[in-house]
Amino acid sequence: LSPVCLGSLRRAARYQNFISIGKKDMSSREAIDKLAYEISELPFTNQALLKYLMFFLCEIAKKSKLNKMSTQNLSIVVGPNILRTKDPGASQLVDNELVLKCVDRIIVHATEIFDILERLAR
Repeated sequence: LSPVCLGSLRRAARYQNFISIGKKDMSSREAIDKLAYEISELPFTNQALLKYLMFFLCEIAKKSKLNKMSTQNLSIVVGPNILRTKDPGASQLVDNELVLKCVDRIIVHATEIFDILERLAR
């Protein structure tokens, strides 16, 4: 198992697919569908780990009034660790805001995204 949930994103094209979801000002439905598709392309173990992590982060975010950990704050903490290129450098810094936006969308829409994946798996 890769040390990062989206470890197979080390291929530049797959990383850019996720980053493009953060770039575009798209509807929630379109973002959810694109995220579900990109996640479905990951190895099963990475999908399972990502699902577990996102639902855990959802539980933390539900108590954000007490713990100050909103989905945005959680994406700041975990985003750069689960969505990164093989060779982080200057481009990683430039993409950081997009990484945070993408991970925030996954946290916010985790139930919908993983429901889609379960339906696709049947």
